[in-house]
Amino acid sequence: MFDKRGTRSFKTKVWAVLVKLVAGTSSPLLGSYQKSIPLLPVPRLDDTCSRYLKSVRPLLNDEEYEEKKRLVEEFKKGPGNKLQFYVTLKSWTSTNYVTDWWEKYVYHGWRGSVMINSNYYATDQMGIPISTNQAARAGLYTHLAMKMKSEIENETLTPLIIMNLIPLCSYQYKRLFGTCRIPGKEQDHLSISSPAESRHIVAHRNGKWYKIPAYHKNRLLSGAEIQWQLQQIIDDDSKPTNPGDQYIAALTTAERPFWAEIRETHFSKGTNRENME
Repeated sequence: MFDKRGTRSFKTKVWAVLVKLVAGTSSPLLGSYQKSIPLLPVPRLDDTCSRYLKSVRPLLNDEEYEEKKRLVEEFKKGPGNKLQFYVTLKSWTSTNYVTDWWEKYVYHGWRGSVMINSNYYATDQMGIPISTNQAARAGLYTHLAMKMKSEIENETLTPLIIMNLIPLCSYQYKRLFGTCRIPGKEQDHLSISSPAESRHIVAHRNGKWYKIPAYHKNRLLSGAEIQWQLQQIIDDDSKPTNPGDQYIAALTTAERPFWAEIRETHFSKGTNRENME
């Protein structure tokens, strides 16, 4: 991973052989390489401080930058070494010493809107449209996404390997589907559904919400079968049953404390809570 591009050191080659031995098969499962992935190394305190100063330099004028340098030196002579020691201890007992802190204080602690700052989205293949029919494209995409979900749950999804040598961590796959970020006044948290609960998608059209099953019993529906359901939604020109339903989605774009307060006030009990869950 740290070799120059196009070269592989002897140390890297030895590590690659050990990785293959740990995986133990020519057709590895999604989690086969997890135990062989190296722990995240803790950088030296001086390196961390130098990288910090380098990252903020374009944002500061000369006077502000000199003040930052002074504060960094105070940090290095003060609590820096003590904190470095604690971080090093934590790195010995976790695969990634940053993960839980990052999720709690950075990711879940973000109080602004997540709509354009955090949320992700996906599309089908944009360069080569399979069909100009909206329902057909959405139906096929949903079928393939649910197929991937099943492969993740069964660990039959092929793990990602860079240069046919370096396996990537597969941990985040576990929360790719059936996971919802619940807003909190001070901090968000995740709600993760079991595979048995997460067997449908939700569509929003003309102010109405639809729950669309992706399975019949234990059989994943085909793209055409999901397309048929989506087409019924497109053809439905009825008005929303409950006034205001069309505006609920806009609340997810608000800052997190405001959205959390709205959920607590209006969606914490009764029919609203059942529909939200």
